[in-house]
Amino acid sequence: MNEKNKKNKRESWSFRKGVILFFVVMILAMVSVIIFVRGSEKTEKTGKDFSEDIKGGNEKGQVKQSNTTVVIDPGHGGNDPGKVSSDGVLEKEVNLQIAFCLKAELEERGYNTVMLRETDANLAIEGATNKKMSDMKNRVSIINDSDADILISVHQNSYSDPSVRGPQVFYDEASKAGEEFALILQEGLNSINPEYSRKCKSSQDYYILEKSVCTGVIVECGFMSCPEETALLTSVDYQQKIASAIADAIEKTYN
Repeated sequence: MNEKNKKNKRESWSFRKGVILFFVVMILAMVSVIIFVRGSEKTEKTGKDFSEDIKGGNEKGQVKQSNTTVVIDPGHGGNDPGKVSSDGVLEKEVNLQIAFCLKAELEERGYNTVMLRETDANLAIEGATNKKMSDMKNRVSIINDSDADILISVHQNSYSDPSVRGPQVFYDEASKAGEEFALILQEGLNSINPEYSRKCKSSQDYYILEKSVCTGVIVECGFMSCPEETALLTSVDYQQKIASAIADAIEKTYN
């Protein structure tokens, strides 16, 4: 082989090596890009999952379900209007509105809820001679059959002095758990309007608390004998504040 052929062969081999090296570099670059992209996607997914965990949901944004069941009792209903304000607002209607706010708030947080009534009706058996007692017995029956963890009975208060106002929680005096929950709930309700803070009270006169097997409280959300407070109690924003305070107390107690 002469020098010219050797030179051509060396140049051809150098060219081939250059081409091979070029493709090797390109392949390595593509592999690096793929690894980087996949790593970014994994990091992004992990960040999303972490964010969803903070919010209490899974990767689809669904709320984690709690094992806690809350019975919501909108007091009165039907032929029993409860308290009536000076301008004709009926307690039974306000109770139901706040109860619906509470139901939505609790379900949004993942709690199971049982509503004792969702319409303007009481639970008395048709034809009962004592409708009030029949109604109360049927409420207690539903509560005890529900295997609930806690009962929230929503009511409104009234007093001869129209300046008296503020939400107040009542619990059965024989229930230590009821007292502990009432203290937490009263603190939360007082924070809505500290100027009118009240203390929770024990009682042995509430049939629904005495006969229910689960922990329960009566929440007197405000005084309908006070025109200023009645205006608040019929406000959607204020009803939501009451509902949020109750839900917060449940979370503090059961989580």
